[in-house]
Amino acid sequence: MPELPDVETLKRYIDSTSLHHRIKKVEVDAPRMLRVAPRSLRKALEGSEFSETVRHGKNLLIRVKGGLWLHLHFGMSGTLEYSKDAGERPEHTHLLLHFANGYRLAGTWQRRLGRIGLADDPTAFADAQDLGPDALDPKIGFKDFKQRLQERRGP
Repeated sequence: MPELPDVETLKRYIDSTSLHHRIKKVEVDAPRMLRVAPRSLRKALEGSEFSETVRHGKNLLIRVKGGLWLHLHFGMSGTLEYSKDAGERPEHTHLLLHFANGYRLAGTWQRRLGRIGLADDPTAFADAQDLGPDALDPKIGFKDFKQRLQERRGP
């Protein structure tokens, strides 16, 4: 299962491969995973480009020029693969972005337990999902951490 460090690695992977390339075409084959209509996803992404990424817990948000954010949750088996667009899709691909530079970004989920959607911004997304602060947020000090643990009843 992709854990927080894995998602941070995918964030850095996107930062180094997929930012600032125009998205030429979007293919979606994940009806159960989509949190937005396929047409809306295509409309938001095609002709645009990614400008930055934010990770919040196990959620990856990628800013699309124009203001929206692509939300990806990798479930138990999800990952991303940036490669030369050779025509053949990687196995278990449910989101395929073709870039104008001849490369593509394939989102693969073997078990289809992830989520794909759009968000207005990372903070609003985290609040709407009641995610709480990110584990690596530097604003959380020991005192705040201790208080949060005292409010918990579980082991």
